[in-house]
Amino acid sequence: MTKPTYEELLEEVQRLRSQLSFGEDKEFTNTLKNKLPGAEDMTSFERAGYYIMRPAEIWLMIVGTPPSTRDLAKLGRSLQALGWARSARLGNVVFKISVSDYAKQISLG
Repeated sequence: MTKPTYEELLEEVQRLRSQLSFGEDKEFTNTLKNKLPGAEDMTSFERAGYYIMRPAEIWLMIVGTPPSTRDLAKLGRSLQALGWARSARLGNVVFKISVSDYAKQISLG
């Protein structure tokens, strides 16, 4: 067995993420990836080395209009496909990603 290349590993990670985010809209995910705010706009959401945000906050930053329930579901699937972890904080659904992973994500976007 040969050692996989970096590109092969990236493809495998993408394949596994898409399995975790069942029903993901790939076109929306690509659009979202390109519209994610820069790190300087995310400082108010940083806690202990992670960016932690409610889906509605992310939607408002990117789209600028209040989201519907369907919009939030679509956003959640795309965020999970991009490596954000779904969690709960004080009874609210939140998504979090490490600051370093986010920096890599927006540099590749």
